[in-house]
Amino acid sequence: MTPLGIHGMANILSTRPNTISSSGRAMQNIFFDITRLAWHLRRSDTYSGIQRAAVMMIAETVNRVGAEHVFLSLYDTRKLRYRAISMRSIETETLIDARKFRSVLGMDVDEDAVFPPLRGYASNRKKYSFHLARFHLNALLRNNTFFRQRNVTIADWKSYLRAKRQTGKAIAGTEFASLASKGDHLILLDCSWALARSIPHFKKAHENGLSVHVMVYDLIPIVRPELVTEGASMQLYDWLLSSLDFTTGYLACSQATKTDLEAFQKAHNVSRPVSLIPLAQNMVTAAPVVQAKGPLAERVNAEAYPRVLELVGVKDAIRSLLQMPYVLCVGTLETRKNNWRIALAWDLLRKTVPINQMPKLVFAGRSGWMNDDFNRLMVNTGQLDGFISLIEAPSDAELALLYQNCSFTILASHYEGWGLPVGESLSYGKTAVVSNNSSLPEVGGDLVRYCDPLSPQSIMQACHDLIVDPSQREALEACIRATRLRTWADVADDMIKATVRDKAIL
Repeated sequence: MTPLGIHGMANILSTRPNTISSSGRAMQNIFFDITRLAWHLRRSDTYSGIQRAAVMMIAETVNRVGAEHVFLSLYDTRKLRYRAISMRSIETETLIDARKFRSVLGMDVDEDAVFPPLRGYASNRKKYSFHLARFHLNALLRNNTFFRQRNVTIADWKSYLRAKRQTGKAIAGTEFASLASKGDHLILLDCSWALARSIPHFKKAHENGLSVHVMVYDLIPIVRPELVTEGASMQLYDWLLSSLDFTTGYLACSQATKTDLEAFQKAHNVSRPVSLIPLAQNMVTAAPVVQAKGPLAERVNAEAYPRVLELVGVKDAIRSLLQMPYVLCVGTLETRKNNWRIALAWDLLRKTVPINQMPKLVFAGRSGWMNDDFNRLMVNTGQLDGFISLIEAPSDAELALLYQNCSFTILASHYEGWGLPVGESLSYGKTAVVSNNSSLPEVGGDLVRYCDPLSPQSIMQACHDLIVDPSQREALEACIRATRLRTWADVADDMIKATVRDKAIL
């Protein structure tokens, strides 16, 4: 069945498929709980790293078993019910694009996300309203020149207005209990421990004969509580113990996480199966990058001047970085990422590397917590006299551009459950400087350089070698090109094998 688009789906209700397997019984269905993801999207129009990994796994599962066997389930905090939506009603591209998926869930989408020329005014309501009125007026006057100068057409504007009217026409879904049957599978992929209101529904699903599997990305709040905010450790601890009441088995995203989870179970004299499902060494850039279009873009010779189109819509802060070499550090700006020591290492580095070889250090991510030391250093040193740049919450397209153009990346964090930025870096053919702890050697293998995250000198030396001796970096890049990296299809395949026992669905 061809997936339907976002528009015109307001009244579609998910129904249980009646596909019959070769054994003569209904084939099993897979439900992915996205309660935490939906909660996050009420506050943001971008996915976090774990959420992007989750939607990639769901999308690949759809490709593997068919949309008719995959459902999204979530606790509706407004109607106080646990509902499910069939993936037959959602295109996978819609799922992996946070802004589009917000619309499916009935959440407001930022208007500037729909119509690019208004993007620059979104943070100032007065300016936004003024320019919005200008577009209305010039469309009424049929002033094609006004729109052409902004690389759009009046037809684009009308499409925007139609899209805006569709906002809020969400897929209603149906009660989870009326769709799920004994033998089906409920998989919790997205930090469900952060929202406890779904627990009764997980217990009910287990009691009704569904297998319930929980993906565990890390136990950092428990094994390294000094790296998280107050309350997080006890919250995860309590949830893990509570999850024993409904969990058929756990899925661990790395051997390091599996070891931590099994140690936790041993400490409490309990045992549940833990399957190892390593994440991907692949990009988790969710929204596909769309080729620039419009009356002005159509006149550009893309073969002769590809970057003209590549940089359409890219903000100036990122454009300016492309003038010089830089090293990229991706992740939330929080204490666990060790940004303070990385910055200290960069201060040491600029004293040893010739100025004509010295790259900038670019931190790309959302502002996080317990990062005061780093913030003070940035203020007091003028971001190391300009040698450090901060890119707040880059879009997927901007993040892809940053990866593509960096010299290498760095993730010298204190502890990781997997290390998505390392895998992303490898997928772009870029090596990395990586901490020699937790799960990171599982991701980086022999394709990266390792450092002691507690030593700015060690971090500096690893970066120094890749900067002053390009042959070392080139050798690692050659190894990356020769290596088959783990994909999200591989992850989904392993996850299905670990959770779904009905061979008819495989």
